[in-house]
Parts: sequence; structure tokens; C-alpha cells
Amino acid sequence: MLRASIAAAAADDESAAEFVILTCPRCGHVDRMLASSYAMWSDGILCGVCGPPYVKMQVRMVRGTAGGH
Repeated sequence: MLRASIAAAAADDESAAEFVILTCPRCGHVDRMLASSYAMWSDGILCGVCGPPYVKMQVRMVRGTAGGH
């Protein structure tokens, strides 16, 4: 029962989390990550799909997208 409670709490935390949607302006590749993780990348994130030369991905904030993509 405790494991189920922990899993439910984790799911609730993620659904309230802030995410960033990363989109490559060149190839259109889309990815997402937690905003707190993205904050550690001070220079932004480069698209590894269409490079080199690598292009900085465009960022959009979203909230509570744990269930959807």
C-alpha cells in the first residue's frame, strides 16, 4: 500500500511540474524536459539530430503535461 501511495504522490508532483518543449527551427525535432533540468543548460540546448553545424533549439514552457506529449 505504501508503494502505491508513493507512486501516486510522484505522479501528482509530475503533473504539476513545469516542462519545456524544445523545438529545432531547422529540422523540426521536438523534445521535452523538466524546466529545472533545462535551467542547468545556461547556453541552451543544441539539436543533435540535424547537426553539425548544430542549431540552438527554441524553448516553450508548459505546465502539467505528465500525461501528454
